[in-house]
Amino acid sequence: MSEFCFKVIWLKYAIAIAVDKRFKNNITIPITSFYFWPRVDGWKLLKHELELKPWLLKEEKIKILNGYTKIIHSWKENFKNDKYIKVSDLEKKLNFTLIAID
Repeated sequence: MSEFCFKVIWLKYAIAIAVDKRFKNNITIPITSFYFWPRVDGWKLLKHELELKPWLLKEEKIKILNGYTKIIHSWKENFKNDKYIKVSDLEKKLNFTLIAID
């Protein structure tokens, strides 16, 4: 299975997530746009975009959607009471790169 990573913009009132494909030489290419949550239903938009990529395996699509969901849940839990988290631990656990934080 291919390896995917998430790019995350972690804001106080929203989160934006995009997906990249990572190759063996650690080069990444974007495979999706950024989807903001809760401003739009990013999960549904991401699912639709993934469905338009016939080269992705069904298992890969599920893995990506599950990762998106985990990141959103972590964001909701950690910004509910304006508390900041140790993002580096979360980045490793959920395989994402934080590209901006507010």
